[in-house]
Amino acid sequence: MQSNNKKFLTVFAVFDDNTQYKLNMLKQIISYNNIVGNMITDIPFHISLGSYPLDMKEELINKIKSITSVENSFEINLQKIQYFDNKVLFVKPRKNDNLIKLQKNFDNNFADKYKFYPHVTLFCGDKKQVKIVKRLIKNVFESFTGYITSLYIGEFYPTQIIYHEELQSNQQNILQ
Repeated sequence: MQSNNKKFLTVFAVFDDNTQYKLNMLKQIISYNNIVGNMITDIPFHISLGSYPLDMKEELINKIKSITSVENSFEINLQKIQYFDNKVLFVKPRKNDNLIKLQKNFDNNFADKYKFYPHVTLFCGDKKQVKIVKRLIKNVFESFTGYITSLYIGEFYPTQIIYHEELQSNQQNILQ
């Protein structure tokens, strides 16, 4: 997301540790090949759900508490590698009812004015870098099932985690 130097809050759905590990392995391939982009690296892999002005922090915390007290963690298939404008490489998840329902709780204008398009950013850089990274990652990427297990609020820019809360444990997900 472009910030135009304005601070804002983003609510994002975060993956379980196993999914984080698999996504980090893809990031390691990029690092191993000495390709350095301009992506934020101090937050966990996630799917952004909505962006808000800073003065909505308390309202968002209360909304997340309410949601996480009743909603379960859920599976999501991370299905393929795609890119935006040859500058952002991402993993595209398969939309499912759980993700759509969760996102509707945070359906707000995005800081970059784009509509909700679920994705997990792997790399940001110039077109030449993204082309190289896309080739590297596509050679090793295989679709897999991950789990959304928590909701975070992050403040951008500079980036910091403001709040996070775990979704309810789904008994089916215990065997991750």
